[in-house]
Amino acid sequence: MRTHKILTSLAALAVAATAVIVPLAVSSSAATAPLLGSYNGAANPVGGVAFASETGTTASIYSDYLDGTSWGSMVGSSGSPSWVISRLKGQLGSQRLLLSVPLVHAGYSSDQAALAAYAANPATWDANFTTLARNLVADGSPTPSSVSCGSPTRASTPPMT
Repeated sequence: MRTHKILTSLAALAVAATAVIVPLAVSSSAATAPLLGSYNGAANPVGGVAFASETGTTASIYSDYLDGTSWGSMVGSSGSPSWVISRLKGQLGSQRLLLSVPLVHAGYSSDQAALAAYAANPATWDANFTTLARNLVADGSPTPSSVSCGSPTRASTPPMT
């Protein structure tokens, strides 16, 4: 019972935050309604359905993160998507995809050093994001989808501002 109350409170907080951060209309003729979703582990859309069921809500966003150990692990290669994208194929129904793409150190000492290197050679960055976009489309990712770029906060790296 206490777990249900905590989850319901968290869902209400998520709805309130979403209403402020993502004021998207479900359709142009419908009233504006917040979109709700949750992160439930890598490539786990069933967890989002369980969260919605437990909180008495409807999940309209599926949120996931790509493995940021290398560009290859994140975006895959041309015609061969990363494992997260492959596992989501056909699993999201009408949910929107919110995909977080971490900044990749790629052998650099920090996110800032990696960003400086990519700023000096944006073609590398562009080619990787082009591969990601093509793999998302080829795997039938839902439309609309959003890709969010940035590193998750880690103890060793200050949050990006």
